[in-house]
Amino acid sequence: MTQEKVISLKNSVNKNIWCGVIFAVYAVITLIGALNHEIWYDEGQAWVIVRDNDFMGVINQLKYEGHPPLWYAILYVFAHTGFECTIIPVISWFFTAAAALLVMFKAPFNIGIRTIVIFSGGFLYFNSVISRVYCLINLILVLIAILYPKRKEHPILFGILVALLANTHLCVSGFIGILGIFMIIDLFKDFKGNTAKRNAGNIIGLLISGIGVLMLVMPLLNSVSLNSTTSEKEISLEKCIRAFFDVFNNVSLSTLENSWVDGYIIYLVSAVMALLFIIQMIFMRHKTKPLLMLVTFYIFYVITSEIFWFTIPNRAYIFVLMFFIVLWISEYEPENNAKKIWDKEIKADSKLLGKLINHIRSADLNYKKLSSACISVIMALSIPVAAAYLFVDYANSFSLSKGTADFIKENISPENSVFITDLDELSQTIAYLPGYNFYAVNSERMYTYTFHDEYSYDSDVDLDKVYNDLKDFENVYYIISELDSEHYTSGNNIIYLARNNLKFEGSSGYVEISKIELEDLYKYI
Repeated sequence: MTQEKVISLKNSVNKNIWCGVIFAVYAVITLIGALNHEIWYDEGQAWVIVRDNDFMGVINQLKYEGHPPLWYAILYVFAHTGFECTIIPVISWFFTAAAALLVMFKAPFNIGIRTIVIFSGGFLYFNSVISRVYCLINLILVLIAILYPKRKEHPILFGILVALLANTHLCVSGFIGILGIFMIIDLFKDFKGNTAKRNAGNIIGLLISGIGVLMLVMPLLNSVSLNSTTSEKEISLEKCIRAFFDVFNNVSLSTLENSWVDGYIIYLVSAVMALLFIIQMIFMRHKTKPLLMLVTFYIFYVITSEIFWFTIPNRAYIFVLMFFIVLWISEYEPENNAKKIWDKEIKADSKLLGKLINHIRSADLNYKKLSSACISVIMALSIPVAAAYLFVDYANSFSLSKGTADFIKENISPENSVFITDLDELSQTIAYLPGYNFYAVNSERMYTYTFHDEYSYDSDVDLDKVYNDLKDFENVYYIISELDSEHYTSGNNIIYLARNNLKFEGSSGYVEISKIELEDLYKYI
């Protein structure tokens, strides 16, 4: 072995050791966070849906949830094999840690960029400790990026990954669609030159991805009109047009979670991040397929997450991650003729304008390095925010769900007891309390998860029906769960009271339980 090979091998070993150490630090920190995380509403909602339904019941509920089935199928296995809801953060940690491991050892970037990526907000907290379907997107996107240069050699595996990604979340539907189009183009373009075996593999891979898309679409038919969030959205042409420009700012603000920073600084940083997104899209014009991936993802993200839904930190980090993944994929795609614009001499009327043109030329010709720098800066800006959330989540009660459930378990027997809430929106606590009875006044029925159906928000409450539904219970408790930590108490029979100042969309800042007489229910609603 030559000296050069020995040095190269030594450098490779040292680099792998550093990658292993960095990943180990990441894995331990995030696992500690996951083991101490209290689930909040969206996490509890998914768990209770799978816990309290058979599989077809879960599929039927998805049209109200507006989510594909993959995440629910995974949770279903755990819920029906004896696990409690405390396993949910560990599941999301596992998938995201697997994605982080692959980034550290497989991504075609230097170790600094890889470190920034796995410690960015989506990997460090929002899509790892917070347990939702986005953890699957992290892993599947990384696997697609790794397989992409060899996708023609492994078309069936690539089709499976596309099908799995299709069953995560609608916000990535544009990316899935363009991958499917590229698969069809490759099939026809290479059909004559391929062997029969290769063509059969390509067809099977395409069919599998198509089945994945059908599995996405079928459970969600009429979801836009049935889901309580989307059905109440007022859509206008002006709003749609504005959404395509607002998305960069909304993603940036969600990534930074402006509740942590006051004043104009947050908006300045957000503007910088938004500009970096746009610059990276401009740079990507050098690679045709990656540019189309980015544009189609962007269009469908705006439609699904800005027009019909809204951007939250979890989805914002998927937006950021997609820019990184497309940059990764672009490493394996040839350049087009975008550089030819600089072959022509551009005349400038002043030295200042000439210098500016030269700087733009230089930047555009070095787009690979600058694209990596853009995404690195965006991700680096999210690290302090995610680290702060991780620490606060560890040090304090996140949603008051487990603390409330622990109090109920220790002090109240499920036999002949019922807990009344104004709305059927206490899934985060109910997830910890299998076997307990909960009644929602808004829909006048027992519940364990939010139904999101047409009966969920009756404006007029039939107190006689409520009384008849609950009259056989000896112990009646009324629960208030609010985001507002300054909420005033509802009465004098309070047996449990908790407040929490952590601000995060969906986390409860106030929980109060009062023991009441059923005849006095009218005082509370």
